[in-house]
Amino acid sequence: MNRLSNEEREIQEQKSENDKPPITLDIIEKDVPDFDPSMTKTFEQGKVNHQRMSDIELCQLIDNKILPGMSDSPDASIYSLTMSRRAKLYDWLWQKNMISLSRRKEPLLNGRTFTEAQLRRCLCMKYMSAE
Repeated sequence: MNRLSNEEREIQEQKSENDKPPITLDIIEKDVPDFDPSMTKTFEQGKVNHQRMSDIELCQLIDNKILPGMSDSPDASIYSLTMSRRAKLYDWLWQKNMISLSRRKEPLLNGRTFTEAQLRRCLCMKYMSAE
């Protein structure tokens, strides 16, 4: 009786795995009453918003385009702003976001949007109270 080497055994296991049918929502949720897989696709489509900026995009916009124009120092940082200046910047950016949301293209945001939580994170205001 010949024993398979580890490599041969792994290849055989992979082949047997590939012969099995793919796992789908129908299989996983087969015992759930009133489960309709087509509805999950409908709900999923509503979660993707390609107009929304990522946190990194928003923070880079603030760091690279907005702050250099706001300050006398070209290397100004969000951390060097006072809380009151951050609050003003927050209000100004939120207003720009609302314009962008109303489907009027805001040149600064180029039709993109962001959430209040994203803006607070980028301005380091999450745990700070406004002055």
